[in-house]
Amino acid sequence: MHHVFKKITDAGNKWRQDKEVEFRINIVDFKRSGDEQA
Repeated sequence: MHHVFKKITDAGNKWRQDKEVEFRINIVDFKRSGDEQA
């Protein structure tokens, strides 16, 4: 039973990391597009 919980936790951690990376990329894109418009 414990290894199932660990799998879920690992999947949750990976999902959170993916979201953080996505979020940073969006911020970089936003800054870049802001610089181009200025």
